[in-house]
Amino acid sequence: MANRRRLLAALGTAAASGLAGCGGRPNGNGTTADTRTSTRPSTGSRPAGTTSDGEPRTTETRSDASGFGDGDDLACTDLAGSYVALDPGERRPVFRSEYPRALQAAGELRYENRGSTVTATTGPLGLAASMRFQQDLHSDTTPFPERDGYEPLAETTFNGETRAAGLETEPQAQAQGIVVGGDALVSGTYDGDEQLFALRIEHEVLRPEGDADACREVLVEGLERAFASLEPNPETTVADFL
Repeated sequence: MANRRRLLAALGTAAASGLAGCGGRPNGNGTTADTRTSTRPSTGSRPAGTTSDGEPRTTETRSDASGFGDGDDLACTDLAGSYVALDPGERRPVFRSEYPRALQAAGELRYENRGSTVTATTGPLGLAASMRFQQDLHSDTTPFPERDGYEPLAETTFNGETRAAGLETEPQAQAQGIVVGGDALVSGTYDGDEQLFALRIEHEVLRPEGDADACREVLVEGLERAFASLEPNPETTVADFL
């Protein structure tokens, strides 16, 4: 599919905010909860510039847009075929992974709460894209591909165990774009105890042009790569919060 791309515009923060708040995440019963409305109990006011856990909110902005038609707009087809490492380092995520290089080149990398959000946008009239990683403590040991509403997506080896990721068969509707989501269970010894986490990854675009089915296939390919490349983050600080 040919790319229809124009001169790269300024990053659209409003579109980025909309992407970061979309989708659901698994709860301890294996169902999904809508993350548009926080389910955390209120703890009163918190300092500006911090997350809901009181941590500093950090953002890493990427300014290198080379390799995309000398500054042309991002297209859906750019979101597959080339990937870069996502290495949270000394932050809470227990995982490392890979995500589309187009998001690194055209957008920003944000770390909030237990997960990280990667958002790229090419201005208010162009394609806006996001890949979102979210981890939560989990109690249900049933692999996601074996649960209702999922089908097999990818496998990875995490801490010496094969882990299967499930692709949602009925993803949450997105009026202005396309979103695909998947979930997998990962475990490891943190703070001296074996801990089980549900890791959710969502890949989304707003205002896609062209064939929607072809764009969805590209998003699923990126999601599959993100799950298949999962590995433990040896520098995780999650033990400090358990």
